[in-house]
Amino acid sequence: MNAAVLDTLRCARTLQTAGFPPAQAEAMAQVLADALSDVATKADLDNAVGSLKSSIAHLDSKFETKLESAVGSLESSIAQLDSKFETKLESAVGSLESSIAHLDSKFETKLESAVGGLESRIAQLDDKLESAVAHLDQKFDFLRDEIKNQARLTLIILSAIVTLFLGAIVALSFPWGAPATAPPQAAEFTIPTPDAQAAPQPKPPGAPPPSSQPAST
Repeated sequence: MNAAVLDTLRCARTLQTAGFPPAQAEAMAQVLADALSDVATKADLDNAVGSLKSSIAHLDSKFETKLESAVGSLESSIAQLDSKFETKLESAVGSLESSIAHLDSKFETKLESAVGGLESRIAQLDDKLESAVAHLDQKFDFLRDEIKNQARLTLIILSAIVTLFLGAIVALSFPWGAPATAPPQAAEFTIPTPDAQAAPQPKPPGAPPPSSQPAST
């Protein structure tokens, strides 16, 4: 740094002209010269500003270089992470698709098995239902035949009862004190069965046999 140059002699004379004693003027001039010896000049300031600008430019270049390096490293790391993530994602998607395909096949197999079991059970139930219907038809035919037989037997019994009842009426209306005459023929009832024959006409107890000759008057 270049020190500022002060003309002490000129300064002392100027002070003396202003009214200062010579000794005091010389002392004050020397003090000012010593004080100005550490003051920077304009050249010093220009040099300092230039040096500062150079340092700033160096720092800017260094920071830009480091920033570019950091950005490049960060981009490289991001690219690596992207590639790694894409690889893992493809692997996970492939594994998931494989699992889904396996589950689909397993579900389809179980579904087919369940459908086959249901169809088999439905067929068994259908056979049982047909067997039950056939059994009910047999029972119904048997009951119908039994009802027909019971109806026929009831008709036979009713015919016999009616025949006996009519025979009793004829016996009660016969004139026992009058000469014997040929008794009137009782009405005959045929049984409504194809193989049944007419029931015989009952005779009242103690009735005389019918006479072949007409009674005398």
